[in-house]
Amino acid sequence: MKTRYFIYILAIGFFLNFVWENSQFILYGGTTTLYPRPIVTALGTLVDVCIIMVIYAIMAAIFKNTMWLKAFSLQKGIMSIVLGFIAIVINEKVGLGLNAWYYAEKMPVLPWLKIGLTPALQMTILPLLTFYITGFIIRNNSRNFN
Repeated sequence: MKTRYFIYILAIGFFLNFVWENSQFILYGGTTTLYPRPIVTALGTLVDVCIIMVIYAIMAAIFKNTMWLKAFSLQKGIMSIVLGFIAIVINEKVGLGLNAWYYAEKMPVLPWLKIGLTPALQMTILPLLTFYITGFIIRNNSRNFN
């Protein structure tokens, strides 16, 4: 995989998740840390980007191609949604279980899983959007990614 390809995934994923983390911050009751909001949301964003890279790596292994975003398809989009949902269920259950954060009363919760709706939407939508945007950039600049 070209370094530029990897950097696009990281940068797009970071930007989208940082905006999302900051917009949903009010739905959390707080954290067990003493760090200010920008640090907390940046750390959360780094975890989100790591999850996106794990999803990317799993899909690269399944498709036996690190450049699978060049031919983004409905199948790949659905797979990223499913993997993102599985990842966020695990992430939220672990984080809540360790009391790393908790939800404010405003947070809509998926009743059957007892996890927040906004993080579930975040990790199903943003990896898909990250991969789609990166794939679009790669397809339109293919001479730089061969």
